[in-house]
Amino acid sequence: MNQKSRLRSEILFRRKLIPMSLVEQRSLMIFEQFKLLFQQFKHFKKFHCFLPIKKNKEVDTFPIVNYLSGQQKNIMTSIVTLEPRSMKHVYLDNQIDLKISGMGIPEPLDGEPADILSANAIIVPLVAADRNGGRIGYGKGFYDELLINVKKQVLKIGLSLTPCLDQIPQLESHDQKLDYCITPHSTVIC
Repeated sequence: MNQKSRLRSEILFRRKLIPMSLVEQRSLMIFEQFKLLFQQFKHFKKFHCFLPIKKNKEVDTFPIVNYLSGQQKNIMTSIVTLEPRSMKHVYLDNQIDLKISGMGIPEPLDGEPADILSANAIIVPLVAADRNGGRIGYGKGFYDELLINVKKQVLKIGLSLTPCLDQIPQLESHDQKLDYCITPHSTVIC
């Protein structure tokens, strides 16, 4: 196991120990940081946002989704399958029912297909991030593949319940960097 994999395992283990009430509190703090950052990009029309895997104690992105919806923005999310491996994108709105997938991801039951290449910003899930935009995901590579295929000018925003690390060891050439990482106490420009 390399350093990056060990770090992922260690952080995920520690995250499981965080009380859900603290995850909710930090998620709301991240939402407040997001609203401040949004002011710089309020002219953007289309946002892609992951939906949180509750069992993994991910940042709750529903306040962000609701906020963007209230700002008349188009919101996309993903539907992921492992067999066969695929990631498709659909529009998300308050009228769409969600189901929890086998991976624990809330997914729209039926959503209008969305062209991810039209997104202005992508809000990315992560396990950890560093100050240079390095990111540790869950190790499946879905978001690295997604970020490789979108336009360079698409804004990549990570959300982290914990402060950014100084540097993530052993980043690889396929690891895609963030432009911003929002933590409960700050927004780091990467």
